[in-house]
Amino acid sequence: MTILQQPDALSLSQNLKEFHISSDVQVSFILKQGGVEILSQRYDPSADGHITINLRDIVHARLSYQLIESGQVYEQSSLASDFTAMINDTTLTFRVIRSGIDRLADSAANFLTQNFLTWQPSIKPVTYYSPEFLTYYATIPCVAKLRAYFTDTSGSVISQTDYTVAEMVAGIAYTIPLQYSVVAGWLDHKLPAYYDIWVENLTGQRLTYIQRYYAEDMRTEQEQWILFENSLGGLDTFRAYGTTTFSGEHTHNLAEIDEISQEYRVDTERKFQKNTGHLNQDERKWLLDFFPSQAKYLYAGNYLRQIVVTESNVSYTDRALPSNYTFTFKYADARPLLNLPRTDIPADVLSITVPEVGSFTVPPRLAEFPRLPLSEGALFPIQNPYSEEWGITTAEAFATFVGQQLAEFAGSGGGIGHQHRNIDLLNLLSYVAEYLLVNNKKIKAGYADIAGDIEGDKYIHKDRVDRTDYLLQFGEFIDSLIAGKGAGIYPDGRAQFNSLEIRDSLTVLPYHKRNSCYGRGFLFL
Repeated sequence: MTILQQPDALSLSQNLKEFHISSDVQVSFILKQGGVEILSQRYDPSADGHITINLRDIVHARLSYQLIESGQVYEQSSLASDFTAMINDTTLTFRVIRSGIDRLADSAANFLTQNFLTWQPSIKPVTYYSPEFLTYYATIPCVAKLRAYFTDTSGSVISQTDYTVAEMVAGIAYTIPLQYSVVAGWLDHKLPAYYDIWVENLTGQRLTYIQRYYAEDMRTEQEQWILFENSLGGLDTFRAYGTTTFSGEHTHNLAEIDEISQEYRVDTERKFQKNTGHLNQDERKWLLDFFPSQAKYLYAGNYLRQIVVTESNVSYTDRALPSNYTFTFKYADARPLLNLPRTDIPADVLSITVPEVGSFTVPPRLAEFPRLPLSEGALFPIQNPYSEEWGITTAEAFATFVGQQLAEFAGSGGGIGHQHRNIDLLNLLSYVAEYLLVNNKKIKAGYADIAGDIEGDKYIHKDRVDRTDYLLQFGEFIDSLIAGKGAGIYPDGRAQFNSLEIRDSLTVLPYHKRNSCYGRGFLFL
């Protein structure tokens, strides 16, 4: 196995070289990022013993740009990374940065050393608040320097101030915020006419070109600031100051229930068509980098909001200057909601002239009036019989008045409009299985259903003299008492017991039957 080509030690992800391998047998290939395996494959050689492995898309997708809205320099920890390729027993390590250049004729290391990660013009106008960022990958230890120029009213430079922005370590990408207000804060709130930034090595030798920003007012009231990740891996800002056209598209989804149509869902899409405004030759070439970008932001008010471009018209004639582009965008997280600021303060005194009301004519017949659906708030003209002034009343007030009048006319007879003073109790009454219930509970007369039996001849009373023509039985009574169990009192006066114990006395009265006489005596216990 022979490796004919491999990625450079420092490579751009979009310009990453392919692996070219010469082999007669199958090759095992493993790719790791920071010790984590992300690819494991086996490749069979072609008929001529050649193997090509392209890692461009895989590696590029593993890198990303981080946008942090901060006024401090910060590191891009995921913009560059080390990768390790294990081909059979051979191990190769290379570093890749998320970037790409069309037909790169120089090494990635040389380009990164000499350039910021942007294609924006090297002289750029900015406003006080428009966000600006520069990203730089340090191939060697270096320092980012800034020089601010202060001018007089005639535009002549009267002083300048140098400022060390950041000291950078080799092998790390840095993002530098260069918003005018941030730079003014670095300079003790002094306002420069313009300022330059560059990168130099530790001995003071300049490595990059000089990027210049100069202060400018907003060009139009329609100016908007749009940011995007460029193809070099940095973040650019351009000021779109052309006209803005809004269009709201609504798809009304209807459902008909009982011959009544309802909107059960309305799909809303709000789009904005924006014109860039006039572009010079450098700007129109630079903004070609905006449309392929997959991360675009709009500086809305005081925060960044991600957008997506749905349509674009990007064309120009080489001899026609200035030129412009038009594109249509919508918010990436768009929802059919509003958030409108309430910052307007009403004036203390308003001067308003009431317009004159023109004359109008009332149709002579009621049939000529338009029909109005009746509701509680419908108005009726009304007049007191002793007044010439007209008033109004509502259908609800009219219905209430009529109801009260009907109640008074009906009185307590239960006719139209009759009202029950005990309506709450009546609402609690119910009737189930011949029982009257209050709030689903029996009225407290639980023994009323057996009262008739007690008052009749069915039961022997305890509170008055009573009698029965039936045998009174005690215990395990048997009519004939043959088994010798139980006790009984018979209607003819006889009684049978197994035993009889009398505690105090026993009186036996004479009883005549068949001319027989029983004795009378006393038994004392």
